[in-house]
Amino acid sequence: MTCELSHRESSESYCRVIARAQRFRVIICKDTIQWIIQYRIGDAERGAGSRWRALSYHRSRSALIRLWHVKTKQPVPGEISNLPENIPPPQTSKNSALRSADEGW
Repeated sequence: MTCELSHRESSESYCRVIARAQRFRVIICKDTIQWIIQYRIGDAERGAGSRWRALSYHRSRSALIRLWHVKTKQPVPGEISNLPENIPPPQTSKNSALRSADEGW
């Protein structure tokens, strides 16, 4: 995925947004190790600017869906339902220690 938009996860124009519903969205984190449910603070429509804050972090689709319902009280967007059951492991050596710790190695 190439990003011509922002690389800042809190930005309105973050390049790795998966789904949006009103003041909520799901993104892939900048290190591609987890999905994040975020909510928007501020009001871009009135010129106040807006930023996105994290509500929860997930590595499995089932946890993401469960917490989406709890945190947003919204129906699950189709884009979330179509995600793989687990986020694919990162390909960089920097994150191999994280993957090992998560998998109990």
